[in-house]
Amino acid sequence: RGDARAAASLYRRVSQRRGDPRAAIAAYTLGRLEMDELRRPARARAAFTRALALGLPERLAAQARHRLATLR
Repeated sequence: RGDARAAASLYRRVSQRRGDPRAAIAAYTLGRLEMDELRRPARARAAFTRALALGLPERLAAQARHRLATLR
């Protein structure tokens, strides 16, 4: 509905669920929201790092690593 903060809250919850196969994608999407919409680089960095640790598919992992490099 255009509410980036509400969306971030939902993605954050899914990304924290142990064993949920959607967690890595949720963490990556959260990182994008934090970086692009909410302009919170520290939170974006944490989300991308979590997404990579959760086993993000390689195509998205490459994008996550690129985004992390731009945040440093």
